Amino acid sequence: MNMNANDGLQNVVAELGTPKDKASAWTYAVRYQSNIELENIYRSSWLGRKIVDVPVDDMTRCWRTWHAESGLVDRIEAAERKFDVRAKMSEALRWARLFGASAIIIGTKSGRPDEPLDVEQMAQGDLQFLHLAVSPTLIVKEWETDFNSPRFGQPSLYTFTPAVPGNMTSSVDVHASRVIPFTGVELPPNASRGLTAWGDSVFTSILDTLVTAGSITSVIASLVLEAKLDVVKIADLGALLSTPGGEDKIRKRFALAASLKSVNNMLLLGEGEEYDQKTLNFAGLSDIHIRIMQEVSGAADIPATRLLGQTPAGLQATGESDLRNYYDMIEARQETSLRDPLERCDRIVFASEGIDVPHGAFFSFNPLWQETPTQKAENALKKAQATRALHATGLIDEGALTRGVMSQLVEDGVYPALSA
Repeated sequence: MNMNANDGLQNVVAELGTPKDKASAWTYAVRYQSNIELENIYRSSWLGRKIVDVPVDDMTRCWRTWHAESGLVDRIEAAERKFDVRAKMSEALRWARLFGASAIIIGTKSGRPDEPLDVEQMAQGDLQFLHLAVSPTLIVKEWETDFNSPRFGQPSLYTFTPAVPGNMTSSVDVHASRVIPFTGVELPPNASRGLTAWGDSVFTSILDTLVTAGSITSVIASLVLEAKLDVVKIADLGALLSTPGGEDKIRKRFALAASLKSVNNMLLLGEGEEYDQKTLNFAGLSDIHIRIMQEVSGAADIPATRLLGQTPAGLQATGESDLRNYYDMIEARQETSLRDPLERCDRIVFASEGIDVPHGAFFSFNPLWQETPTQKAENALKKAQATRALHATGLIDEGALTRGVMSQLVEDGVYPALSA
């Protein structure tokens, strides 16, 4: 046995790692699905739809809170509703996960689509629309090749071909400053070279697992239909079937027997006929089904308690730790995948609506994990005790401590009216 730096572990005697080893024939390959295939998965598979929808819904369902003056917050929320920002972001994230790449195209009154958009020079009311586009209706036409540019290696120009029934509109070039792109699954550097899209579908790496789960579910459903099988032995069946009208006689004979059995639970048999009932053993099938569903859950990176609505198994199991870890991951995705596109969109919308956000105003994503009333009361009591202890030390100015406590009570949602 020897170690080969190129081929890995080999055993010539057992033929492991050699050309005769059957395992050596395995290799990894990427199988791309067309948009029609991906749409079919989303439309026909409840599991496929949830794999796409659940993380997106969790990233946007609690939305965000602006930390600014109430008047400014009202104007920001009104602008959000005017351009349907929340729904556009949710759609863009959803179709990016399904198709691999999507984008929001910015439409303004001034400037051509293929010209750079200068947000600082936008006039009030300049923003006309936020259009959603997906690959391949939107593809990268040119990449930034200037090494000294801060956008080196990123798209500089896109081509948009509207896919509207009955619309014969030709393609239009759109400058990168007018496009807010979203990525399903990031492509590694080598895979992204020469491609017109900028991401993979979430199904590219988990489709085999999803298909296996669907196949196992279908097989189990078929077995359930064959759970009980009636067997009747007839003497000289072959000879009877070979006679004229023999097949019809057999069919009529047991159609009558089946109807009698359904009426009075009694089966009438003739001389030389024997009846038996075969029952399939389903022991172990539920374990197989649970295991493959757990594998799908792991592949999708969504805990079973959230993906399947499954009650955690085991003594004192609540699934709380799984959900907390999952919510932490969603919060991380909000920061890495949603914050930058949202801030870009905000700057454009605010410029068009004449909203000036002062320094120090910011937004934060609302937490997904919600405390129970008991937990809220316990935490409020602990914070009150901590405040009392700090006040007793005299280390913090009373006015500053008062403002801090009020801010904490507002942010915690205990006394939101204090902000007024």
